[in-house]
Amino acid sequence: MVNRLNHDKQVALLQDMMERMSIRGLHRTKKGNTGPSGRPSRTTILKLLAEAGDTAIEFLGERMRDLPSTLVEADELHAYVAIRGRTLFLRKMRAPPGQGVFWIWVAIDVTSKLVVAWHIGGRGNSDAKVFIDDLKARCPNRLQLTTDSHHPYIEAVEKAWGGEIDYATVKKQDDQQQEVIEEYLGVDQPRPKRRRSKREMAPPEIRSGSPDPSLITTNHIESFFQKFRQNLGRFARKTTLFSKTLINLKRAVALYVFYHNFIRVHMSLATTPAVAAGIDDSEWTWEMFIELIDGNRKKWALEREAAKQQDATSESVIILPAPRSQDMPFTVMFSFLQKYAKIHRSDCKHLRDTPERGSKRGASHKFQCETIEAARNLAYNLVPDEVAECKVCLGSPSRLDTGRGKGGNNLKH
Repeated sequence: MVNRLNHDKQVALLQDMMERMSIRGLHRTKKGNTGPSGRPSRTTILKLLAEAGDTAIEFLGERMRDLPSTLVEADELHAYVAIRGRTLFLRKMRAPPGQGVFWIWVAIDVTSKLVVAWHIGGRGNSDAKVFIDDLKARCPNRLQLTTDSHHPYIEAVEKAWGGEIDYATVKKQDDQQQEVIEEYLGVDQPRPKRRRSKREMAPPEIRSGSPDPSLITTNHIESFFQKFRQNLGRFARKTTLFSKTLINLKRAVALYVFYHNFIRVHMSLATTPAVAAGIDDSEWTWEMFIELIDGNRKKWALEREAAKQQDATSESVIILPAPRSQDMPFTVMFSFLQKYAKIHRSDCKHLRDTPERGSKRGASHKFQCETIEAARNLAYNLVPDEVAECKVCLGSPSRLDTGRGKGGNNLKH
């Protein structure tokens, strides 16, 4: 039986998680199951975040469809995962995959305050296209859309709707822009000491259709971003609460979108945005969301059990049950964990007779081939960028019998 927190403690963790509390802060202040410390471990809290975030992603993907929105504002805000852009600049290095500066694209219904679409990625044309296409798929009605003058928006909206949309852009003057550039990109530029909030520069520019001039603004989405940064500490600047992994960033965003749309009662609406938009009949509570998580836990457990049974009954095609054959003089050793392939002679002392071999680069499996060319083709098909040849058994051209030059490693692919 799994030792899981009861519903009241899970509700308390999720509530405070949406009120700027960090993982370590929850670990220090909340009560867990009976134990030496009486507090929930950070692993327990992260697991709850993972389950709640995955549940929110699945629920929002199904429920947020065919929305009645007609007046929408869109904008983006930045965050970073594991390492800041300024640190990358000072170290003169590229961010590892899944780390660095990311942008959260958000579209909000002005009338109901409903978050209708969101996307996490870069800030270029490809991410703008993904975000705008998702917005179009969720809102079938004709929209009046307002964004800032970021050029990828203009191209993406034109490709998605053509002229079948009322679209306008506003240009904003941000006195803090120089500070953001210096902090996240490492560009030292002089900036005025006086700080002012963003303000729109009139007049707005109409891109297509006939939008209502009195409704062309992005103040509502900017107000949402202000609450977004206030409620989630991982989006605050100069903080230690930043996301350490990209998947947890996506889970936190999805969980907050669910909280904003279905649970949080807005003062101006006196209800939740989902009820105001007409996509739900009543307000949600955290207890109802925990029950939804419990249902998903059972479903995920059944899926894992079915996957284990399938793996046990099906024979993998890459495991070689037979020992090395003298008729197959070449062997390709392939590591699943590191996606790494190495070519040996079948009689090489670095190979073993077992079908699997554990090494520092992960569990490995072996394929046998008749010729060196067949071994190379197989290795490059498995991992095109990480192929090596054993220098002990294949280090001499005479051992290769191919005439490709000294060492036998000058291959092109």
